Amino acid sequence: MTFFQNINIPKHINLKQGLKYVVLLSSLYLFPFTIFAQKVRVKADTTNIRIGEQFEYQITVGDTANVIIPKLESITGLEIVEDLPLDTVKNNLFKKYILTGFDSGAFYIPSQQIFIRNRAYITDSILINVATVAVDTLQQKMFPIKSIQSEPWVFNDFKPYLIWVVLGILLIAALIIYLRTRKKKESLEKAVIPTIPAFEEAIAKLKELDEKLLWQNNRIKEYYTELTEILQNYLGKDVEIPTQELTSSEIIELVKTQNKTRHLEIEQHTFKNLHLVLKNADLVKFAKSKPLSHEIEVDRKLTENIISNIQPKIKAYKAIIAKEQEILTKQEETVTPQKTSLETVSPSVLRKVDRKKTVRIIIAIATVILAVNFVPKMINHLIPLSSEGLLKKAWVTKTYGVAPSITISTPVELTKQPDLDIPDNIKNLIISSGNYSYSNKRASLEIALTTNSFDSSVQTSLDNAVSGAQRELSQDLEVTDLTSQIEVIDIDGVSGKKVTGTLKKKGTPLVYTSIFLLDKNKLGVIILTSLKDDIAAQNIVEKIVNSIKIDSAYVE
Repeated sequence: MTFFQNINIPKHINLKQGLKYVVLLSSLYLFPFTIFAQKVRVKADTTNIRIGEQFEYQITVGDTANVIIPKLESITGLEIVEDLPLDTVKNNLFKKYILTGFDSGAFYIPSQQIFIRNRAYITDSILINVATVAVDTLQQKMFPIKSIQSEPWVFNDFKPYLIWVVLGILLIAALIIYLRTRKKKESLEKAVIPTIPAFEEAIAKLKELDEKLLWQNNRIKEYYTELTEILQNYLGKDVEIPTQELTSSEIIELVKTQNKTRHLEIEQHTFKNLHLVLKNADLVKFAKSKPLSHEIEVDRKLTENIISNIQPKIKAYKAIIAKEQEILTKQEETVTPQKTSLETVSPSVLRKVDRKKTVRIIIAIATVILAVNFVPKMINHLIPLSSEGLLKKAWVTKTYGVAPSITISTPVELTKQPDLDIPDNIKNLIISSGNYSYSNKRASLEIALTTNSFDSSVQTSLDNAVSGAQRELSQDLEVTDLTSQIEVIDIDGVSGKKVTGTLKKKGTPLVYTSIFLLDKNKLGVIILTSLKDDIAAQNIVEKIVNSIKIDSAYVE
């Protein structure tokens, strides 16, 4: 069909691809008001010839002004012998061609697009039967029929799974590197930061405070702030009390509580000195008091005395706790059996063993996750389920396309296909379109579904859609012995037609069922094919057909 010559349709396409083209092209036959007209007619002086015989093909145009007839080309199976010049008779324009064929079979002269006064008209296509010459089979040696060849596997068949495998390996490698580097970083940080006793830290900071000469430079408030911070930090670490955000009286009360609970035996004069230092510091920081130099020196000396008096008490308390812990440990050793050799291993070695074990567990878990999610998909792609397996598995019910959307149940969810390249004058009439399909090579099961919504100006025709689909299917060079039966159906109030029949695809006998549903300017087409002798596959087709429902909502 010259009208569709801009549609990129391969001459040799597999059945799955063919179904997608058929269901879309069937919808293009819905435009009789813009495409077909009595102004353009075609005819052939004969539609049956033998190999090498010639016949005449004529295009008649009922106008002579501003007429464009494109060159006749892309005729599969036929050849142009002579292109005769244009002829005009009584306001009619005639264009003739002499054609012939050298291959036996049935071949279409496709529809031609004629422009009259800048308006496009489409002619009918004509079927030409080319008969073969009789062969003497007694003298001529016969050769066996070639077996059906399957398509070879290509890299693109495995690409989606390889990408996920590579991503999984990279994720595992990144996790291992992260675990190793994190452990090293933590050990380095622990080695760099030594633990300093609270008493030694406090004395060192007091000496640093003296070297700053803050109160000598009239920075008394800053001096007392650092002095109390040193005292509070020491009490927080050694006496183990929370000194942050507490008042002076609250700190003193917590120290007294710890002294009583732990039996530290801190002297009373130490508490008096602690109260005096904190009180003087509060007067400086909050009441803007300015003590004399000798008063400041007294507070400095009292702070160091407080720390020096408390530290021995804390040291003695910790020694008692350590001794009690040692006694408890010896008692547990007398009751607990002898430690195993594993418990005598150094902690660093145990941590190393645990890290290795953790990494192995993570790798094992990641491998299992990848296997559970992707291996079945890869197996299903390499070794698809048989028709019996598809019939028994859990089916998927989903709505496809545009209003009226089509809901069907299928063994596997249909995959959305890219839109086909169609002429702009047709594309502008299509409001929305959706193409979906599924192919199972093992079961020879093919499912194709398309929905199209057209502009309100388009005059639709269900008969044209059915005949157009049948015409496209019959023109497939790999399809032979095509038969069909048509019946009128109604699904959820939407009128349609059901086409059933048989065909041979590369010599393989198949049965097909086509469902055409037309609701005003909205067309839905479903085409199903399966092996002729596969009962399970035919049951699948019947189950799919019985599940068809029409929805008014938009679902994509």
